[in-house]
Amino acid sequence: MLQRKRFDELWVIVRGDFSPEARNWASQQAQLHILTLAEFEERQEGFRTYARQIRSFFNENGLDAYYVPQHLTDDRPVTEVVESWIDSGEMRPLAILGGYGMGKTSFCQYLIARLADAYLADATKRVPIYLRLSDIAKEQELEGLVAKALAQRYSVRNYHFHKFERLNSSGKFVVILDGFDEMKHALTWGEFKYNFAQINRAVSGRAKVIIAGRPNAFLSDDEHNWVLRGITSSGDYALKQPGAPEYIELEMRPFSDADARSFLQRFLTAHTLRATGQKALTKKDDRWIAGRLDEFDSIKRKAELLRPVHLRIFADIATDRAIKLREFSVYELYSIATTRIADRESGKPQRARVDSTARQSVIEDIAWWLWDETGGRVRSFNPSRVPLSIIRKAFPDGGDLTDAAMVREVFAGSFIERKHGDNFYFPHRSFLEFFVSKKLAAASKNKLGLSTINASTNPEILNFITDSGGIKEFLDHVIELMQRYSGDLDVNFLTAVVARARELGHPKTTDQNSVYLILKYFDFFVSHDDIDIEALKTQYYADITSKELDKVEGALFFACDILRSNAAHAGAPVLAEMILNHCARQVQWQAWAQRAGETAIMPSLSLSRRNLAEWALLRSTRLQPELDRSGRPTINFDIDGLCADLYRVRKPKIVIAGREPNPATRRAGLRLPLSVVTDAVSGRDHAAVVEVLRRGVPTRVSI
Repeated sequence: MLQRKRFDELWVIVRGDFSPEARNWASQQAQLHILTLAEFEERQEGFRTYARQIRSFFNENGLDAYYVPQHLTDDRPVTEVVESWIDSGEMRPLAILGGYGMGKTSFCQYLIARLADAYLADATKRVPIYLRLSDIAKEQELEGLVAKALAQRYSVRNYHFHKFERLNSSGKFVVILDGFDEMKHALTWGEFKYNFAQINRAVSGRAKVIIAGRPNAFLSDDEHNWVLRGITSSGDYALKQPGAPEYIELEMRPFSDADARSFLQRFLTAHTLRATGQKALTKKDDRWIAGRLDEFDSIKRKAELLRPVHLRIFADIATDRAIKLREFSVYELYSIATTRIADRESGKPQRARVDSTARQSVIEDIAWWLWDETGGRVRSFNPSRVPLSIIRKAFPDGGDLTDAAMVREVFAGSFIERKHGDNFYFPHRSFLEFFVSKKLAAASKNKLGLSTINASTNPEILNFITDSGGIKEFLDHVIELMQRYSGDLDVNFLTAVVARARELGHPKTTDQNSVYLILKYFDFFVSHDDIDIEALKTQYYADITSKELDKVEGALFFACDILRSNAAHAGAPVLAEMILNHCARQVQWQAWAQRAGETAIMPSLSLSRRNLAEWALLRSTRLQPELDRSGRPTINFDIDGLCADLYRVRKPKIVIAGREPNPATRRAGLRLPLSVVTDAVSGRDHAAVVEVLRRGVPTRVSI
C-alpha cells in the first residue's frame, strides 16, 4: 500500500518498541512514521516533559535524601494504601487529611515522583496532575484551575480543557489537589462549596482524584459531611446530594519515635555529605550523628517533634555542632531557626548593611503583608510587589542605596528562598503563620483592629501566640476591642476569646450587650449533641424578661439559631415551645383576626422594634391541615425561615461567622401542637389564634 501510494501518510503506534532494523527501514519511507505510545503522547501532548518537570518537586531542598514514608492513623503505610487504590477498580476519590505540618505536601511530592517515574518507564501508566488549591482566590471553575497548572505554568502542548476531561475520564491521570484548607481560608462557605462542586467535576468515569488538606478547614460536622460525604443534614434526616462523590478519608498520623529517628539520621547524613563534599561518612561523622540521635532519644517530652515540619526544623538546628539539643517549645523552634539564619547572614561582610534584628523585622512585615494581601492562601510572591515602605525599614538612614539595591539586599540574604524565576517563598506555610503570630501578639502595640485580627487568625497562629507566652495580653486586647465592635467573628477565634473572658470574669456590668450575648450563648453553639437544653432555657428566659431591648432581641436571635442547628435534638421541641410561647404573648391576636381579607399587611419594623417577636411568629408559623396522632391541631414552625429573617433584619452586633442561613439548604419546619401557642394566651384569644395562623399574615419589612 505504501509502494502503491494508496494513502498520504501512515502512523504505526505500538505499546512496546520497534527493532533497530524496523526503525531503519521506516526512516527511508517518506509516508511512514513509526512511534511508541510514549513517543506519540510526547509528540501530541508533551506529557513526558511535564512529568519530568513536576517530578523535580521531590528533589527540592533535598527532600529526596531524607524523606521517610508516612503512615495513617491505623498504622497502614500511606503510599501502599494510595497506590493500591490507584491500581484498583475503586472509583471513589481520596481525601488525605492531616493537621498542619503533618507532611501532606511532602507526601504529595513523593507520590508525584513515584507516579512520574512509573509513567516515564511505561506510557500506559497514569500521568500525575498536580493542582495547588492555594492558587484560588475566589470562585474558580475547574477549567481555569487546570489551565493555570497545565497550560500556563508547564506549557503542556495542545492543551484544551475538553481534551483534559476526556483523558481524565478515560483513566489517563491521577489528579492531585493539594491544600483545600488554604483555599478555604480566603473564601466564604458559599464560595468554598462552589469551588468544591467544581473540583468534584474531575471525579468522572475512571478518573482518580486525590485532595489533601487540614481537617480544620471544616468548622462543623455539617460542613465536613457536605464536602467529603455529599450529605446534607435536614432535621432527623441525612440527604445525599445528587451526583456528589463520597471521598475515602485517610488521616495521617505523626511520626513514630522510630520514624523520627530515621528522619533525623537521614537528614544529618545528607547535610554532612553536602557540606563536606564527601561521598561517604567518616567514622568521626558517624560518631557525631550517633551522639545527636542519643541526645534526641533523651528528650522526654518530644510529642511536638513527631510532627514532620517541627522535626525538620529541629534537624536543621541539630546540624549546628555548637548547639546542645534539648527540649524546645514549638515557638522556640521557629524562633531559633529564623534567628540563626538572620544572624548568619548579618555576620557576612557583604550583608553588614542589615543587622539581624532589622532583617527579621522586615521579614515579619513581609509575612504580614503577604498574609493580608492573599488571605493567608499562598506563601510565594514576587519581590517587586512588596511595598517599598516595608523594604526601607531595614535602611533607616537610606545611605547611597537605590530602591532596587535595597530590595536585592533584603532578599539576597534572607530567610525567604527563591523559586521559579522571580518568585520567593516561605519554606513552609507554618513559617508564614509564625511571623504573622508575632505581629498579632503585639496587636495592641500595632494598633490592629478586631476585623483585621479576626480575619488573620487561625488555630495554628493562636497556638504560636500561646506558646510565645503572649496569649493573655493578646486576648485582653481583643476583649477590649469587642466592647466597640460590630460584625462576625470566627468560631475558632471565639473559642479562645470566650475562655479568656471567663478567666477575667466576663460578662461584667460594664460589658456591652453584644459582648454579653455572645459570651453567654457561645457554648450552646459548640456543644453539638451535648447541648444543655435546660441551661439554654434558663438563660433565654432571663434575657427575654430583661428590660433591655438588645438582650431581648439578641436572646430571640441566638435561641432560634441554636434551635436551627439542633432541630434533631430530643430537647428541641421544648426550646421551640418556649420561643413560641414568648412570641405569642406579644401578638395582638384579636386585632389581626379582625383585619379583613388576605391582604392585611403588618407594619414595618421601622415603626417599633418592640413588634419583633410578633413579626417573627406571624412570619414563621402556620396552622396545618392535618391533625396529630391524638387528633389535636398542629402548626408548622419554619425555623430556617425565621433565622433568615432575623439575620436579615435584627441580628446582634456580634455573631459567629458562617452562620448566615442558606436558602438552598432550607429544611422542613418543626411540627408542633397548636397548644404551644394557645397555652400562652387567654382563652378568649384561642379562636383568633386559629384564624390568624390558618390565614397567615403577609408582612413587609422596612428598616
